Amino acid sequence: MIDNPNKFDIIKLDLIAKTAVEGFLTGLHSSPFHGFSVEFAEHKFYNTGDDIKNIDWKLFARTEKLYVKKYQEETNLRCHFLVDTSSSMFYSKNLSDKTKSKIYYSVLSSLSLMNLLNRQRDAVGLSLFSQNLDFFLKPSLGTKQKRIILNEFDKLINNFSVENSKQTDLIKSINLVSERIKKRSLIIIFTDLLNYQENLNDFFSAINNLKFKKHEVIIFKTLEKDTEMNFDFPSKKYSFKDLESLDEILIDSREVRNDYVKEMNIYSNKIKLGCLKYKIDLFDIDINEDLKNVLNSYLLKRKKML
Repeated sequence: MIDNPNKFDIIKLDLIAKTAVEGFLTGLHSSPFHGFSVEFAEHKFYNTGDDIKNIDWKLFARTEKLYVKKYQEETNLRCHFLVDTSSSMFYSKNLSDKTKSKIYYSVLSSLSLMNLLNRQRDAVGLSLFSQNLDFFLKPSLGTKQKRIILNEFDKLINNFSVENSKQTDLIKSINLVSERIKKRSLIIIFTDLLNYQENLNDFFSAINNLKFKKHEVIIFKTLEKDTEMNFDFPSKKYSFKDLESLDEILIDSREVRNDYVKEMNIYSNKIKLGCLKYKIDLFDIDINEDLKNVLNSYLLKRKKML
């Protein structure tokens, strides 16, 4: 049996995510995030072999005795991922290359964060949404949970077809997830947030409902910025197809570029202002950038929650 050369190997992708996290954590000792995984518990007498970096020198100055700080792990966190699986998330400059798409970057980022959370023994859940909430898995721990998530990501990436367009209803999906998650959690959303110009108020109302229920929220607005924000196409005529509606339009990139960039910046600023108003953590993510941006953003949020 010959393997399909276009089939995506989700196990390899998870290995890439693990490697990314290992490399990221290796550099944490020299960064301001060092020690993010623990909090101070009590003192104990210094014994030969104890790490001298944990010596409390201020206490030594008062007592002239060596004590080291003992730490305890953070209270376990429940984290739920919402990943936009509408057709627009499968966009890339080259539609035949899945590794350059927004959905690839979102899945890889989610797996990286999940591996980081697993190190903390935090519970992880997953929702996939388009027009509907297509999949829901409540936060839990364990290898079975990880296998289920990998299986869903595998089906998501390998079963996509441009012809089978899927639109998105993030507002509906957020409300459904809000009803199902009963315990306080960190909600991480990966979406391009396209096509919400007309109902931004409804979107923020849905997010605010999560906040009202004491959930913390991170939104990773995931875009291919060169083309989707800056309209960086060569100056000529193109036939553009909307991946969700499949509508096509013939335009000259030179004629629309300035107006397009202006409108996208106005829309982006409205989203930023709304997130500031409702105290929602929003991070603009460019799929051409390193995963460190996602991991750093998560740790910044986690430090604020301690």
